[in-house]
Parts: sequence; C-alpha cells; structure tokens
Amino acid sequence: MQKESVMIVRQRRQKYIRNLLMLVVAMLMLAGIKKTAFAEAATLTIDGTSVNPYVSSSGKGSSGGTWSFAPANGIKNATLTLNNYHGKEINYSYAPGDFDIVLVGNNVVTNNTNSTGFGIYYEADGIYTITIKGKGKLTIHSLFYGIDFNTKYYTNDQGGKLVLNANVTIHCDGGGLHSKGKAYINSGALNIVAYNFHAVIVNQFIQNGGNVTITGKGAYSAGVYMAGENSRFEANGGILTVNSVNHAIEAYTGDLYFNEGCHVTAKSTGFWQESLYSLNGRIYFNGGEVRAYAPASTAFRSAKNEENKFVYFGNLNPGRQMAYFEGKNFNSLTRVKHLSMETEEIGMGYSNKYAIAILPKWRASVSTSQKKIAIKLMNLTPKYGSGPVDSITGIKGETVKVSVRCAKGKKLSTLYYYKAKEPSKKSYINLTKKTFTMPDYDVVVAAKVKDTVKVTKIKLNKTKATLRKGKCFTLRTSIRPSNADNKGVTFKSSNQKVATVSQRGVIIARRYGTTTITAMSKDGSRKKATCRISVGYKINYKLNGGRNSKFNPSTYYKKKITLKNPTRRGYLFKGWYSNRRMTKKITGISKRSKKNYTLYAKWRKVRKPAAPRVTRVVKVTGDRIEVTLKKQKNTDGYQISYAANASFTVQVKNISTTKLTKTLKVYKQGNTYYIRVRAYKKDSAGKRIYGAYSWVKMVK
Repeated sequence: MQKESVMIVRQRRQKYIRNLLMLVVAMLMLAGIKKTAFAEAATLTIDGTSVNPYVSSSGKGSSGGTWSFAPANGIKNATLTLNNYHGKEINYSYAPGDFDIVLVGNNVVTNNTNSTGFGIYYEADGIYTITIKGKGKLTIHSLFYGIDFNTKYYTNDQGGKLVLNANVTIHCDGGGLHSKGKAYINSGALNIVAYNFHAVIVNQFIQNGGNVTITGKGAYSAGVYMAGENSRFEANGGILTVNSVNHAIEAYTGDLYFNEGCHVTAKSTGFWQESLYSLNGRIYFNGGEVRAYAPASTAFRSAKNEENKFVYFGNLNPGRQMAYFEGKNFNSLTRVKHLSMETEEIGMGYSNKYAIAILPKWRASVSTSQKKIAIKLMNLTPKYGSGPVDSITGIKGETVKVSVRCAKGKKLSTLYYYKAKEPSKKSYINLTKKTFTMPDYDVVVAAKVKDTVKVTKIKLNKTKATLRKGKCFTLRTSIRPSNADNKGVTFKSSNQKVATVSQRGVIIARRYGTTTITAMSKDGSRKKATCRISVGYKINYKLNGGRNSKFNPSTYYKKKITLKNPTRRGYLFKGWYSNRRMTKKITGISKRSKKNYTLYAKWRKVRKPAAPRVTRVVKVTGDRIEVTLKKQKNTDGYQISYAANASFTVQVKNISTTKLTKTLKVYKQGNTYYIRVRAYKKDSAGKRIYGAYSWVKMVK
C-alpha cells in the first residue's frame, strides 16, 4: 500500500510538471506569434533596402506602439507596406524623398491618446509626394488631424502632394486631410468625418476620379477648405458628396473649377452659409454635373470681374453654353449664360432657401453620314424643349424624342445613339417609343434602314355580292406576300349613294343600284382588288319544311332570275308559287321587275311503288342470268337482289337499274341462284323510297 501511494504521488507531480512546461511553451509560442504578426504588419524599404520600421523617439516597438522614422540625408524614396496593421501613429519626419504607403488587408490606425493626435504624419522639407495605394483598406481614428502631409511651401506650384489611389476612411476632430500642399484623389473611396473643425484643409484639392464623401459635423466645420495664396479646387471626374454646417466647398482667395466629367453634390446646412464660396476668387462651370444646396438666401458667392460676371462658363463644347439654376422662387435666374451684378462687389446666387442645381447641357446630334433616312430630334422637357431639329441640347436625364422618315422603298431597321467620337459605344433605342434619356456626354443619333417588302396582290373574300337595302356585309382582305411591311388597305365605293364602305371593310346598302368597292394598298404599290355590289329587291322564300337551293338569291337587281328547286326528304317538289293559295306558279323573275317577292314551295309526299312483276328469268350462259321485268307506274328504277340461298344470306349481291332487262353475273357456275326485285321512287332530295319485293325466282 505504501509503494502504491508513493507511485501515485510521483505520477501526479510528473503530470503537474508536464502541464506547467506545456503552458510555458504555449505562452512562448503565443508571444512569438504576436511578435511575428506585428513584424509582418509593417515592412519598410528605403531606396530599395529593408530597414527596421519599429524605431521611435519613445523606443516603442511592440504591438500598438508608434511607428516613427527619421531618415538620414540623401534618402530619396521610401515604401511602407501595411498588412493588417494595427497601431497608434505613423510618423515619417523630415523626409527628403517620396513616401509610398501600400495597403494590404484591413489596416487601422488609432491615435486618441498621443499628444500630437495624428494618424499619419509626413513632413517633407521639399517638393515631395506621399502616395497611398493598394487593394487593402485603411481606417484612421485620430484626436486631431487624420493625414498631415506638411511642407514649408504654400503655393500652387510647389509644396508636398498627397496622391490617393486606395480605400481610406478617416474619423477626426478636423483636417482629415491637412497640408499646405496639394491633395490628388485619383481612384478608390475616401470617406472623411470631422467632428469639430474643417474636414479637409489643403491649398489645392483636385479630384480626378474615385468616390469621395466628406462630412463636417462641427458648428464651424467646412467641408473642403482651400487655404493660402493661389488656392484652387478642381473637380475633373468621379463622384464628390460634401455635407457640412459651414461652407461645403470654400476657397477664400482661390477659384473653384467644375469640369466635364465631374459629379458634385455640395450641401451646407448652416444659417447664412453659402454652399460654394470663393470670396476673392471666381467659380467656373466648364461641364460635369454640380448640385449646390443651401438654406441661406445665397447658395454661392464669388468675386465679379470687370464685366460684372461672377459665375463663369468656360470654353464648353457647342450646346453646353447654358447652365441651369433650378429651384423654387428662382424667377429670372432660371436659364442664364452668366450672372451679373451692377452694384455689389460680390456676386450672390439667390436660392430663397431652396436648392440650386447647376447642370451643363449635353448635345445630341444626328449623324451626318445618314443616307435615305431623315432623323429629327426634340427635347421633351417643357422647360428646355426644342425641335424637331438636327441637333438639340439638354441636361442629363431629360427625354429626347426621335422622329424618323425613311426614303421611298426603305424602312427603319435599327435606331441607336453613341458617344461622340466613339461609334463603337452604341445604345439602342426602342423602335416603338423612339425616345432615349440624355446621358452625361455628347451623343450622335444614327439609324439603319432596309428595303421594304411591298404588297404584290390583294384578294377579297367576295368579288361580287347582292345586298338588301339597309343590310351590311364585311369585305375581308388577304395580302400577298404574308411578310409585307404595310398590309393596310383603303376602301372606297364608286357610288356612295348605293352603298358606303368603312375603312374596316364594312359595306352598308343604302338604296337600289350597283357600285364597285375598291380595296387599295397603302404601301404605295398601287395593288388593288374590287367587289361588285348590287343593292336589290328582296326575295323571301316560304319553304314549308323544305330546304332552299344555294343558287336561289335573296335579292335581285336588273338581273334575270331562274328559280332552282328546293329539297325535302320524302317529298316531291311541285313548283314555286307567288301566292299563299298556290294558284300562281312562277319559274323565274324578269330583270325588268322592280318589286319584292314572297315565294311559296309546294310539296307532294312520295308514294311507295308497288312490287314489280318479274316476267322472265333465264340462264343465258354458264355464269350469266338474264332478268326481265314488267314496266310499272310511279317508279324511277329497280333494285335486283340475288343470292345462293333462298334466305338471301349467302353470296348476296344488289344491282340497281332503270332498264326492264338486266343481265346478272353469278359467282359460280352450276349453282342454284335465287332472285327478287323491288322498285324505288326518288324524292326531291334524291333519296330512294323503296317498295315491296317481288316473288322470289329460282334458276339453276
């Protein structure tokens, strides 16, 4: 028992020591992983040589510390690669060269405790550039500036530059971008939120592309603020949305340029704060799309020149010489080429607390290479409408109506428009509606035509017809070929007093007489078909249980009518009569007759004929039997039956004849055959009415 107890204690101690060693190893491995991850998070190369990026004035080189590096003189270029980096600040000071930051993965810089409060600080003692690029993301949370690229120069041709080609989000107190130099936004997405001061503070802000959203939430926050001499704002492309309490876009001494390809929405929410503000500069609208919103009575402000112009429209392409200032109660400033003020040194765009939209016009013109087709354009917007003409102008979103007229023998095949000077960029137009929406570029409207398929023949369902007065009849057309482009026809009556015809082919008989209805093709082929219409007197038939002949007309006009016999099963027709008592028999109507008729059919029931008498049955040859009958009245013919047995069930054959002598051919020579005959009478419908059979005769 004692040995077992000692062994158990030893095993427990060994297990405890083993677990403790495993925990130590795990902690060391975890520390190594953390160190490795942080080491890979930021790598620095200077003039192509890798260096230790974790050198700072405070000596911090661990995760979450400050990255700081002050290179020696003569260094020209540095590249910092951030791969899922998480740290407090990136500081590259007194750099005598360009600085590239390459983003990989999701990178976060948070600096809410450092005394400087910067996210990224780049200080260049010369004309150098900091570039942020890569497919990753960068998010900055800073106590003060977001990205500060400092330079000693403060002009429009010198100083540091920030070039952005990446996805960056900045939350800061103010100065999401801060510099005495220039900021170039070329691609990617930039989102800046400033909580107290101006969101962007630079000497020049130039956007060539990308999607930028800038928000100034502070009571004194401007959106984009251009400071210093010769400051400049340019919107050349991409999408820019600015929302701020103070001025949305402000260049105190510089100019604002809105150029072709830009899409700018600027909104100021502060009272008496203009959206676009250039106190000592000017505003140039050279194209693009600009929307300025402000609750103040002035939505934009700029200095005027000697000609009293304060809003400029540059050397626009033809058709974009007008800008549009849209807003309620805007009155005389609805459509202007320039605005002028006579007494004020500062020009003001009056908006009466409503939005102003400054939208350049685009041109839609007809291709000059069109042949055998004429195209006209019309702007359907009532406010700016014009046309139909060969060339129109309009702002993005307006509806353009296209009218097309093809040469004789041609039809429209395809209708489309394309970007000016780019014929391959086609957008097809619906051939039914023939409208399109004006895009944000100049377009050329073009079309293609093909030969029309002409009508070669028109056929009517009737070529002649007789109608009663007051009755209607519809002509139906059949067009050849079936793929004719225009199958329409026009109907015309040669004598509308007799009968009229609608364009749907409905004929109405008006009075007695004759007329010709002509159906003419609409496609210019001059193909036609005619129908002779007679409006005649009425013929009413009293058939007394019979069925009229289809050849008996219901009307007549100046035409001799020979009456045909009707039919009735089991009855013989005894003639037409013009009176009810059937005393005045009639066989036809004279063409000189001019009255209505009521005709009565007379019938007699068919009587069955009597049983015929067989006078002689004789075998004339081996397989021939001759039968002779006696003539009788009320008979149209006879049916002779013969068979190989007396009950007429074996080798039965029936032969009809109208003659009194008939030779029969038997199946087999030498057999005995039995013969019987019955007579028949035909009724008016041609049906046979049979009488009784004769006595049976036998022959060997």
